[in-house]
Amino acid sequence: LIGKAPPAITVAKWVKGEPLTELEKGKVWVIDFWATWCGPCKAAIPHLSKLAKEHAGKVEVVGISISERQKDPTDTAYIELVQQFVDKQGERMDYRVAVDTPDKRMHTAWFKPTGTGGIPTAWIIGQDGIVAWTGIGEPAVVQRIVEALLAGKFDPKEEARHQQELEATAKQRAEADIAKARASDKGTDEKFP
Repeated sequence: LIGKAPPAITVAKWVKGEPLTELEKGKVWVIDFWATWCGPCKAAIPHLSKLAKEHAGKVEVVGISISERQKDPTDTAYIELVQQFVDKQGERMDYRVAVDTPDKRMHTAWFKPTGTGGIPTAWIIGQDGIVAWTGIGEPAVVQRIVEALLAGKFDPKEEARHQQELEATAKQRAEADIAKARASDKGTDEKFP
C-alpha cells in the first residue's frame, strides 16, 4: 500500500460536503474509516476537524463510514442512520463524510488491505498523490504524520522502523504481563476447576 496510488473512492452516498471524484495532488489527504457505533472513532472526530481547520487548503479530511450494521447485504437503512449521526454532529464533524456501499467496496478495497483489523483506521496520502501511511487512526499519530508530510520531513522507512519498535515494546509488555498473571494464578485451576 505504502508508496502506491490509493484505490478509487466508491461510496453509496456523500452525507456531508461536496462529492469527491479524485484526490487532488498538492494536498495531504487523511481518509478516516470509522463507524457510528465506534467509541474511539467518535472521540477522534473533533481532532480530525481541528486538523483540517488548522491546515485549511493544505490538508483534506474525508470520513468514510464502514462496518455499519445491516440486516443483509441489500439493507441500505444504515445510510440514513449515518446521515442522521453526521447531521447531529454539526460543526464538530467539519469535513467531508461518505458512507460505504451495501456490498462494502470501501471496506474491501481500502480498509481490509491495511490489516489493522479495527477502526478508526486512517490512510494518509501525500501531496504527490501516493500513500504515505496507513494504520490505526489515533489522533496524535495522524497529526504527527500529517505535519511531517507538510514540512517535507516524512520518511516512510523511518516511520516503519518506529512502528516496529513500538510493536516490539508492546509485545514485551504483554509477555511480561502474561507471565506475571500466570505466576499469580498458580493454583487457581486446582481451586476452581
